[in-house]
Amino acid sequence: MPAISQRRQPMDSGRALRIATRALVLVAAAFVAVLLVRAVGGLIIDRGMARQQALEKAAIERCLEDQNADFNSIEQRRFARAACTRMRNDYRQRYGEKL
Repeated sequence: MPAISQRRQPMDSGRALRIATRALVLVAAAFVAVLLVRAVGGLIIDRGMARQQALEKAAIERCLEDQNADFNSIEQRRFARAACTRMRNDYRQRYGEKL
């Protein structure tokens, strides 16, 4: 059993440097991992929004085609025109892009 007067030996500088280096590498790796997760998540969200925008644009184009169909009555054309106008205005408000 060691005597009470004996003290613990201080850690040598080489070992302290290795521990500090490992800690720094772990922190840097965690930082890079967080950046990668955010980048991938952002790409997924951007693709989803681009897809939604394309679907809305196609729906408006289809609406405009159907509004002038020959088989529609005057009332149906008026209703379709109002619906298409509303869709176009909503699209412009959301995406700031003219059709």
